[in-house]
Amino acid sequence: SGGGGGGGKGKGASRGGAAQPAALALTNGGAQGGKGKDGGGGGGRGGAAMQPPKDPVSDAIKEIKAQLWEQGGHGKVRVEGWQQRFAPSLGSLVEFLETRPDKFTLHAAGRSGFTVSLTGGPQ
Repeated sequence: SGGGGGGGKGKGASRGGAAQPAALALTNGGAQGGKGKDGGGGGGRGGAAMQPPKDPVSDAIKEIKAQLWEQGGHGKVRVEGWQQRFAPSLGSLVEFLETRPDKFTLHAAGRSGFTVSLTGGPQ
């Protein structure tokens, strides 16, 4: 007799629909990072969550180095939120990496983009 209510297909039960697309947008943006041309999305979600850092150069270098150290000093780099956090002052990720040959070396990786190596020892 009367087995509890529900089992609906999500219609009306989860009204937080905006949260899911925002999470997907973050995932998609992070997974595709580095292209530079497709940025621009994000609409009205920027605000306090993705404010540019006070010292964008140092913060960008720290994040990139941390990713490379995790990969043994060479690998793919994807900085989440680059467009919102760093691009206004540093340009695209590739442009920034190219301005820092003292820290990073770029390597072509065919059609899939590029990989990055730490230049010299840890600095």
